[in-house]
Amino acid sequence: MKPSSSRKLSIKTCIFASVLFIIRLRLAHGESDVINTLFANYDKALRPYYEKGTPTFVNCTLLIESFGNIEEANMEYRVYAYFHLAWKDPRLSGKLNRTINLKGDQITNVWVPDPYCYNARESNMMSPDEETHSNLKIKPDGEIYYSRGLTLLASCSMDLKYFPLDSQMCFLKFGSYGHTVEDIIFKWAPGETDIGIGREELAQFVYTGSSLESGVADISTGNYSTITAKFSFKRRIGYYLIQVYFPDVFVVVLSWIVFWMEKDDIGNRMALGITTILTMMFLLGSLNGNLPKVSYPKALDWYLLFSFSFVFLSLIESTVVFLFAGKANKNEKIKCKKHTIPLTTRIASSLKCFVRSKSADVNNASDDYKGVSENDLEMGFRPSKADKALVDDAEAEVPHNRSTKIKRMEKKASNIDRVSRILFPLVFLVFNLFYWTFFNGHVVQQQ
Repeated sequence: MKPSSSRKLSIKTCIFASVLFIIRLRLAHGESDVINTLFANYDKALRPYYEKGTPTFVNCTLLIESFGNIEEANMEYRVYAYFHLAWKDPRLSGKLNRTINLKGDQITNVWVPDPYCYNARESNMMSPDEETHSNLKIKPDGEIYYSRGLTLLASCSMDLKYFPLDSQMCFLKFGSYGHTVEDIIFKWAPGETDIGIGREELAQFVYTGSSLESGVADISTGNYSTITAKFSFKRRIGYYLIQVYFPDVFVVVLSWIVFWMEKDDIGNRMALGITTILTMMFLLGSLNGNLPKVSYPKALDWYLLFSFSFVFLSLIESTVVFLFAGKANKNEKIKCKKHTIPLTTRIASSLKCFVRSKSADVNNASDDYKGVSENDLEMGFRPSKADKALVDDAEAEVPHNRSTKIKRMEKKASNIDRVSRILFPLVFLVFNLFYWTFFNGHVVQQQ
């Protein structure tokens, strides 16, 4: 009983599948017949309204799926989009009962405009339809809607004077490759005032808006109708704050440590100053290596150059302080040497005079002192008050305290460090206030 039921089910399934196959085959054959009938006596080499001598109007719509990387070094950006074209072909009017869809190589049976992107460096617009995502719809009244996916690498001229606090305007310009305004006129679809954006997030930019324009390109071969879509972007500054601005501020602050170091510690002062200068040069080189070689300074260049000058001036300040401190030490040594030599000579002379005077007294003494030896006399006598005063005057000339000139030089060195501790941070703070106010104000004005 079960095998018989299973056999019947298999037979029914086979019959049902056969019927579906026959229906599908007839539909395909019928669709093929419709296409053959539709394009009978149709010349796809001629544009619509060619016989009348009037141009064909093509309404365009652009939908941006996403933006790729915007590269400053090559001044280009990548776009993934869908391009929709609509026009009317009266030769196909009245031949259909309902809308028909064509894909791939079937689209080659219909006349299609030849749009291309003026500022594209790489594009699939000229690729065959079977190699891209494309679709064409024909309505009974002859209205045709053509859509295809676009992948473009387009040029974008950038003004980097305010980099990285800048806003950029990039565009896509479309037009006919071989038809002048006498043949084809491109225009944005009625009611189109903006570009649809699928995904607005970019790694380094914020999408801020778009605008549409129509015009005519005057080329040596004639005048060509064009349409232009413009996109506005504002750069995200977070990356540059982390990678450039914050490290730059830390290096500048680090260079100020020399103001608290010993005045005559020139070795450590110079080592710290040279290290910070090399770090600033590394920041300048690594940043500009990823940017185009423009002939004008950028906003970030101004910041780094000003910071570099701060570090360099810190090194100069260390040199000046060392010169004052070193000169003071040198003068002190010379002064001590000049006073030591006369003092020794004068004390020795005084002592010799003292001994000679006492010896003469012994020789001229009365007979009462003849029993006393000369050594006993020398040991027994003591210098008079006048002799002591002579020695005291000589000792008073020893410079126990530094001279006024030496003190003044050391005070200058200390004052330079003391003033630098306040002046350098204050000027750097004022510069930052001016810098961020000026460039942020310019960005707001651009927007």
